[in-house]
Amino acid sequence: MAIAPFGADPGSGRAPNAFWPPPQASRVTEDAPLADEALGETAERLERMLRGEGHLALRRYPIGARYEHGFVLTTRLERIHEDGSIVASSARWSDLYPAPANLRWLEGADALRLPGPGRYRALLVAFTDLPVVAKDRPSGWDSATLMESIDEPPPLPASRRVRARAGYRVVSFVYEYQSTRADGIGRRLGLR
Repeated sequence: MAIAPFGADPGSGRAPNAFWPPPQASRVTEDAPLADEALGETAERLERMLRGEGHLALRRYPIGARYEHGFVLTTRLERIHEDGSIVASSARWSDLYPAPANLRWLEGADALRLPGPGRYRALLVAFTDLPVVAKDRPSGWDSATLMESIDEPPPLPASRRVRARAGYRVVSFVYEYQSTRADGIGRRLGLR
């Protein structure tokens, strides 16, 4: 069983770019379209909401080279209870994964070393107008669907307005993992 490292550099053998849609998740939920607002206001609101839930370390990615189709936020891997509720203790966060997940790690983390036996998750929250379902993938991977590359992403165009009627909505991708082994080797849940 190959264990996923937490990240991939250009010499890892993986493609240096990641494109929409995000890697297959354990589950996906879509929220109703949001009211018209500036892209920066939406980013701040979602970041505040995640920080309020204890996710103090977040990573933002553009969807499209210039945030053409919105953005994505990712969180650190956290320990959770069997029912999905958070572990409200020092056991929630592990030094094994101190940074928010990156897209290539989420793509390859089907089997991984976890901090110990138990259940874990990482979140990817997208604000986008692109379709989520695999059959509706964009026809090509190009600058409009680029999410992560080896280049530094551009700054968020904070004042650009986005319209709910244009199909922008919040989509949550939940990546859940479980280990029952003493050495912490675990697997992603919900994969077909």
